[in-house]
Amino acid sequence: MMGQAQGFDMSTEEGINTWMATYNAGIATGTQPRLPLPGEQTASARQYRDKIKRKMKKDSRRRNRNKR
Repeated sequence: MMGQAQGFDMSTEEGINTWMATYNAGIATGTQPRLPLPGEQTASARQYRDKIKRKMKKDSRRRNRNKR
């Protein structure tokens, strides 16, 4: 989809190869955004996950504290 959005003909092998070469060159120079790998999380998703963990820990401490 990125190649098609950048104007490459993705229906031919030549167009795909041209786009791949352009994409890889862009990553090497730092001008092309990198595609996230499977399982990678964005910063906002990581912050949300950490917030949920903190809340769970707090609730757990509250439930398990000694009662007099």
